[in-house]
Amino acid sequence: MTEVTEAPDFSSALAVRLAAELYGLNASAGPLPSERDQNFLLAATDGRKFVLKIANAAEERAALDLQNRAMDSLAGAEEPLPCPRLIRSLSGREIETAAGPDGRNHFVRLVTYVDGTPLGTVHPKTRELMADLGRTMGGIAARLQTFDHPAARRDFLWDLAKGP
Repeated sequence: MTEVTEAPDFSSALAVRLAAELYGLNASAGPLPSERDQNFLLAATDGRKFVLKIANAAEERAALDLQNRAMDSLAGAEEPLPCPRLIRSLSGREIETAAGPDGRNHFVRLVTYVDGTPLGTVHPKTRELMADLGRTMGGIAARLQTFDHPAARRDFLWDLAKGP
């Protein structure tokens, strides 16, 4: 299982700098919640929104490639599902590397922002909302049913198949 180290501790100012240097974005940055990584909502001056994802220093590149290929799979269908789209850096890479304030290297990615309201903040959770969620999750599950990647076969803290 991938070791979990402390989450990255990049400042919003450093996230703004990374967005400019790696992706050519002139944007402001605000923190988003994350368990083991660090995410920033980037609001570009042209009105577009993105999420700058800074991986935990212990994260393996293969796990991020798995996520990238899954996003590609969901986006490439005839009827795309609401999921982020990967943005390549100015150098054409899907995954960049940046040194954190503590000197550790972290993988960095940029994805499009999917607008919406976090489910945990919605009250009440109506029957219609839950039915829509079920349809969306069912669509994602159906689309990924034939998806495979070598990094999918690894120990992971949140693997529901290994729960009691």
